[in-house]
Amino acid sequence: MFKDRVYEELDEISKLIEPFQGSINDELSQLPDEIEITQEMMLATFNKNWGWNFIRVEDVIYDKAKELGLRIILKSINKVSRDFFKIEAKDLEEGDEFTVDFETNTMSHKLFIVKTKIGLNDNELEIQAKRNIINPIKMQLSSNKAVNKSRMNEIADLYGAHKVRKDRTYRGKVYKFCRHLEELMDDKKLDIKDLSLCKRFAKWIILYVREGNLPALNNITRIKIMMHGERPIYSIEEKEIL
Repeated sequence: MFKDRVYEELDEISKLIEPFQGSINDELSQLPDEIEITQEMMLATFNKNWGWNFIRVEDVIYDKAKELGLRIILKSINKVSRDFFKIEAKDLEEGDEFTVDFETNTMSHKLFIVKTKIGLNDNELEIQAKRNIINPIKMQLSSNKAVNKSRMNEIADLYGAHKVRKDRTYRGKVYKFCRHLEELMDDKKLDIKDLSLCKRFAKWIILYVREGNLPALNNITRIKIMMHGERPIYSIEEKEIL
């Protein structure tokens, strides 16, 4: 009932490294390290824009990500293109000038979109995991109407956030609970290594506090029980949310 099947299927090296899963890194690894900008791409840009408009990194990365079915990248294409890729002309010597002959649709040098960074490092992924949990809770439990204080206290007690019960305001309860979760994550006591599971964990908390959703409470409780195993959590046997 409380097995982490994903963790159990990791190889021994992965169990030592404890990598994050479900992150943008998984999809970045599927994109090529460099993509040559061809004359066909330049012509497609011409046709698309009804005139010459220099090809953009995000357009090329978007097309490649769409071809490969990389959903995380497609959702944040501008940030991914800016942070992980750049246009680079090969064999461009100092003093040379890169030119495009629009009449013949040719370039003076070969042009590539190059991957400048293979992915987020562990610190950046930890920050993302924390955001995936904390940000939705703060955003969706942002009014007195949204927060059932009794259920908020119940979840807080389950996770040892005893200061929450003492605060009578919904803002105070949500702030103190989120701060407690951050401390648990900083101390690796709550160590969810799947970024998608982080989002679902936040969703379950929100659903129970707002609506009293019992399958959500079941999943929240399972996460808490699995924390006693003192190892990273990649998956749980989830109850379906109705």
